[in-house]
Amino acid sequence: MKILINHKISAKALNLLKDKPLELKMAKVAQAQLKNYLKEHEIEAVVIGKDTEIHRGIIEDCSSLQLIINTAENNTNIDLNVAKTNNITVVNCGDVSARSEAELVFAHIFSGARNLHNANRDMPLEGETNFKSLQKSYTNALELEGKTLGLIGWNSVATEVAKMALGLGMKVMLCDRNTEAKTLSLSFANGQRLEFTLETHSKEEVLKAADFLSLHNAPQKQYTIGQTELDKIKPNAGIINVTNGKLIDEVALVKALDDKKIRFAGLDRFEKEPTPEIQLLMNPAISLSPNIAARSVDVREKESLKIAELILNQTNL
Repeated sequence: MKILINHKISAKALNLLKDKPLELKMAKVAQAQLKNYLKEHEIEAVVIGKDTEIHRGIIEDCSSLQLIINTAENNTNIDLNVAKTNNITVVNCGDVSARSEAELVFAHIFSGARNLHNANRDMPLEGETNFKSLQKSYTNALELEGKTLGLIGWNSVATEVAKMALGLGMKVMLCDRNTEAKTLSLSFANGQRLEFTLETHSKEEVLKAADFLSLHNAPQKQYTIGQTELDKIKPNAGIINVTNGKLIDEVALVKALDDKKIRFAGLDRFEKEPTPEIQLLMNPAISLSPNIAARSVDVREKESLKIAELILNQTNL
């Protein structure tokens, strides 16, 4: 089978494929040249990332194409209906980044709860001359044990976030219109396992009770967190978004932070990427990161090995 790997893949993953009857083509083909490349080389399978689109024109003009392996978070970069009509199999690397994304959620929670985002800004400027004052200004820190974490939406990342929260002794409240309850199994290093059941609650119940709120739902026509929700949210709560920049009304968020209605926000995604609003970037109550939730050394290796696994499974090797 002729396979175009139009995405980075590790040496370890390639080693799993090297002795197989596969013709691998390692190339980063630009979107504009992709259709011609697939046709010219009679590519039967292609591995793509989120920045590559497989649209109707490519599918209908590339008759040799049988398999698409997608490393994107979802399959919105592929015309799934046309692929199905043309008997092309589409598989996804799935939740290889779930743990990484969940850990960034907690990185922002810890940052906001312990004022680390501000300490990292202030210490280089004032640490030598104003140490005692800085120390005093950060004594409003919070512990997480016993606090309530609210989850809006449920996916593989939310699952990992919930497990971490339970492990830290937090209460977890779930709001998801597509499910009634979720049972989680926590595994420990000594081999023990514990099961927890999360009941679902209304959005309003979660907003009023959560000390920290993490967003994991798909974007809708309206903001998940807008002025209405911010008016209902528990005072001094923290809001975390590593999922999608369209979930939060950023203007309303900044106002709520400036008015001290909420304690802090942790943002990895923004409405305007790659140029977030300066009001967000300069706000001392926001812990910031540049869309790195799914980016880590471990994710890259997991993703590479998953690509190799999918190639072998889909080609029956």
